[in-house]
Amino acid sequence: MKRMRQIALILMALMVAPVVIGCGDSGDEPTATGAFADGASLLGLTRDHELNYQVYDSTVTYDPQMIHYDTTDMRINVLRGRNDQVRLSLDGVAHDLLTIDALGVLHSGQIRPNANPVDTVFFYPTPVIMPRTLQGNSSWNILSPPFVGPLGAERRTLLFLNYGYYTVRKFLGRSDVILPGRSYEAYHCRLALFLTETSVDTQMVVDEYYSLTVGLVKLESQAPGRGRRIILIEDH
Repeated sequence: MKRMRQIALILMALMVAPVVIGCGDSGDEPTATGAFADGASLLGLTRDHELNYQVYDSTVTYDPQMIHYDTTDMRINVLRGRNDQVRLSLDGVAHDLLTIDALGVLHSGQIRPNANPVDTVFFYPTPVIMPRTLQGNSSWNILSPPFVGPLGAERRTLLFLNYGYYTVRKFLGRSDVILPGRSYEAYHCRLALFLTETSVDTQMVVDEYYSLTVGLVKLESQAPGRGRRIILIEDH
């Protein structure tokens, strides 16, 4: 039993340790200076395509102290429409409506395909997920409405969308990401999620890595007792 507890503690330490992928082998932090890429391109919204992800979830139980792992697949479809609008589908079901304008990428609303008739819950004020032009050392705050599910309003996360949270997102710079299928020159953002604008306790810390015209290629999040890693498997 003591041996199992030691192994579990080691695994937990490895899971919660931050993973930093620098440019090359130097291990230096990515640099962020000057003007960078278009936000819509970073989110992969400039073309129609399908993104297949693998999701690794871990939860910690303390009696006995063990880490449990769960692996699932996630499929995101990006479909452009009229008036600079983009529809995101999750596993083949319409999920979110985004709008690209001069200010940035807006989370216009949540699509409810199970409603009768199908409708969209429009968000106002409308969260700006990503500025149109990402610049070095830039940061911005996002207050997103909760997700409206069958049981009512709830907080949840979906890739770069955070429902019901107050999010502080900061651009850290460029960083190389090496995945099983290929490597990407990525743009690294770090998020802190809070329950409200006045909350002082951080609910979750998230590292996001984006590649131009592709979108999110890797995500790592940590919250008390749980962690998540999402990596891109295929883009077509």
